[in-house]
Amino acid sequence: MNQFFKFLFASCLGTALALVLLFFIGLATLSGFASSAMEKEKTAIKANSVLELKFEQPIPDKTNNMPLDPFDFDQESILGLTDMVKTIRQAKEDPDIKGIYINAMALSAGRATSNSLREALLDFKSSGKFVVAYANFYTQNAYYVASVADEVLLNPIGAVD
Repeated sequence: MNQFFKFLFASCLGTALALVLLFFIGLATLSGFASSAMEKEKTAIKANSVLELKFEQPIPDKTNNMPLDPFDFDQESILGLTDMVKTIRQAKEDPDIKGIYINAMALSAGRATSNSLREALLDFKSSGKFVVAYANFYTQNAYYVASVADEVLLNPIGAVD
């Protein structure tokens, strides 16, 4: 009977040590996956680059804060207002970026969003870099944002709302 309890205790102790060891290995692996998932790819910016702002979709407050379409398998991430303003501020400080090109084909944003973008572009322009805007058709909010630009270009058969 004494031998039985000795083997039982040894088995329980071995199982407990194995579980603790597996827990720490799993925790280290999980933290490695989490840190690699959180890292974003750093985009290499070449000298004399121009930042293009495309307004093809509605602008949410935060990135990927739009409902996903279950039938669109090639859906890209939608850049939010917060990240757009942050990107414009980073472009102001980056010596490789010489200016901003606003492609205002379909700016779908409210007055507050347009004002935030305009203020960020005004701040960018204070660095002495150029801003150019182009569209086939300007809505009121698109023209409000584009009015910051050094040149506001319109397609010859385009229109302004």
